[in-house]
Amino acid sequence: GGRYAQIGDEAEAQVVVISKELAESLNRSSDSLRARELVPYPSGQLEAITLREASGAVRFSLKRHGGDAAGVFRVVPSSPSSGQGASTRAERRVVETLLVNLAELEAKSFSEGAAGQASDGPVEWSLVVQVAADPVVELRLDVKGDCGDPQDKLVVRSGAHPARACVDAAALERLNLAAGKLVDRYVVGAAPTAVVELQLNASDRVIDVARKGTGWHLRRPREGSADGQAVDRWLEAIIEAKGELLPPLEATDVAALGLQPPRATGRIVSLPPRGRDGPERIETIDVGNELDGRVVVRRREDGALLRLSAKQAAALVPRSTSLRSSRVIEVPAESITSVSVDAGDVRQKVTRDLGDDSWTLRQPRGLGLQVDPALAAQLTREVAGLEALRWVADTPRAEFGLSSPWCVIHILVDQSQADPAPAAEGGEPDAGPRWKPSKAGDPGERLRLHLGSETEGGYYATLGGDAAVFVVSRRFARLAQQWLIDRTALMVNTKSVNQ
Repeated sequence: GGRYAQIGDEAEAQVVVISKELAESLNRSSDSLRARELVPYPSGQLEAITLREASGAVRFSLKRHGGDAAGVFRVVPSSPSSGQGASTRAERRVVETLLVNLAELEAKSFSEGAAGQASDGPVEWSLVVQVAADPVVELRLDVKGDCGDPQDKLVVRSGAHPARACVDAAALERLNLAAGKLVDRYVVGAAPTAVVELQLNASDRVIDVARKGTGWHLRRPREGSADGQAVDRWLEAIIEAKGELLPPLEATDVAALGLQPPRATGRIVSLPPRGRDGPERIETIDVGNELDGRVVVRRREDGALLRLSAKQAAALVPRSTSLRSSRVIEVPAESITSVSVDAGDVRQKVTRDLGDDSWTLRQPRGLGLQVDPALAAQLTREVAGLEALRWVADTPRAEFGLSSPWCVIHILVDQSQADPAPAAEGGEPDAGPRWKPSKAGDPGERLRLHLGSETEGGYYATLGGDAAVFVVSRRFARLAQQWLIDRTALMVNTKSVNQ
């Protein structure tokens, strides 16, 4: 399996035997040693990316913008008739994918010949990349016809590092984007993990948080630690807020759009994009007043105006519930001594004797009807640790359906069996409406849960005298409507049936 090899010049040559693997390594073509990356630069050094059609017309052009935008890409309009007006911020998610696809674009093999030779065929489209250097480096990738295999395309690289290569057609197609896909329709451009400061201001409330170590620190309305999970959920809702980009003609009268003055303003500070040196990125937004169920938001970073649904824009206005924990009730399940449910046709009440932990069915009453202890215990556990899917408003609105709730649940908590949750510092109810002790000597605390209209993921709800509205899951609503009766009482011995 070995190979003969000659070492040294002819006068002093020595013949030795080498392994087959070593012989194959020494016999490699020069192409096998060439770098395969067609854009051999870190994404942080790319300053501009332009895609041109076969005609030479620009389909899209991305250029980095300095200042507070910290080198973020913007979509430069290809013509005055494009309807974009000035350059608009490019969507982070799409740009990140584009940069990854560029970095992963590799030559399967290299082809001999001069760039632009007639046998290559016409250019189908081109990608021009500018790289930050002194002077600026420019690469041009011309995509041409098949490269001997219908799964591959011939790419001619000119400018820096000229080459002709066969490239996977599918990998190229991932770069062949429509211009409209690049325009950012999100309110905030930063990634949630990059945000280091977040401040929302309204006439009646300010919320200001900043990262501290692995968590969050609350700076306003009071100084202290913040619930990290609550801040993360709030930040995610802000980052995911997305709307319709208004054309320039519709965006001229800001007063008619509810932005003079704005209902709230926001300031989001984030780290610069990966691979870039420079100042922190600062995004400022103006949140308009609600008009016909819609809210217009202005991004000061690029001047764009977005129209959002009131639901999407809700996270952009500071509320007393913005930083509340998702845990609505937090008491030991064993401290609950009574649960009653009024849900239309389902009216029932069960009580528990703490002495022997036994359950009794109080309503409905009937011969042979008994409580199912497992079902009663399951409902009790769900109530004792009730979680909100999300907080939606500080006060109920008509569409929440809470003025005439379809389901009302009363819970009695034995105070001797439960430790009250601590009140939030400074009187700010960001810990959520958890159970708290009533007057000393009272036998127990009654909690009242109202369920209203159906919404995405569940039902609107309120707890007791707290006006804040949250959403409970459909699973919890189904459980609340379930009869807690032992089904064995309804079973019939078929052997005793005569007719």
